[in-house]
Amino acid sequence: MKFQIPAEIVLECAKFAVSVEQSARQFGSQDQRGRAQMILDTFEGKLAEIALALLARGHGYEASLDFALYALGQGDGGSDLSVLARDGDTRLLTQKVDVKGIGPRSGWLLVEKHKFGADFYVLVRHQLSREQLHRMVVVERRLEAIPIEVVGYASRLMFTAPDGLPYVELARGERLRALPEIWQTDRPDSMGWLQVFRQGWPSWPEMGPRLDAPKNVGLYARWLSTDFDHLLNHLWSTAIPAEPAEAA
Repeated sequence: MKFQIPAEIVLECAKFAVSVEQSARQFGSQDQRGRAQMILDTFEGKLAEIALALLARGHGYEASLDFALYALGQGDGGSDLSVLARDGDTRLLTQKVDVKGIGPRSGWLLVEKHKFGADFYVLVRHQLSREQLHRMVVVERRLEAIPIEVVGYASRLMFTAPDGLPYVELARGERLRALPEIWQTDRPDSMGWLQVFRQGWPSWPEMGPRLDAPKNVGLYARWLSTDFDHLLNHLWSTAIPAEPAEAA
């Protein structure tokens, strides 16, 4: 699903990203990223969360837009979507949803293995290069509407191949690969095709930067489900009623 994030919400995402970076420095964070990289990473992540909230609205649900700053070492409980409302009924999600933002050239949903604890992963792609984002958010502070696409989602189980291992698992220093056309629409969901896929992987062209995390698991973007009605209805049906204070 494609749409635009309005300029006023883009501005809130940028303010949030700068505040997170300032808070991290104030409280002595050990994060080794530079100032600009931390701001852009946070901005991309928040933009992706907002995109999911706007998609939910288009499917008849209201999702809260969380711009709260958390104390160092705390967070949002491991879920980027925690509350849904519909027809005056507000519910707390019992399943964790992790939203991942990527740029226009990326074709993978990639999760650091030590953070692989959500029930569902949603992939959101924006249409600006890293250089364009840096100029817009860090240098010029010239904020405008940004084209966005909610590409698809995967349950945690979808990362697991028929042999019980992740379809793609990469170590620190490795890079993703460009898949041949035969694999760009369907996962290798039989043992025979999986063997062909695994044998071919080392020979395919590398793409993107070398990975920093010790271990990472991935799914190709075109392998993801796009039935967002199913996802949202499932999250709603497994949610619990919110107490009045939580609903507010």
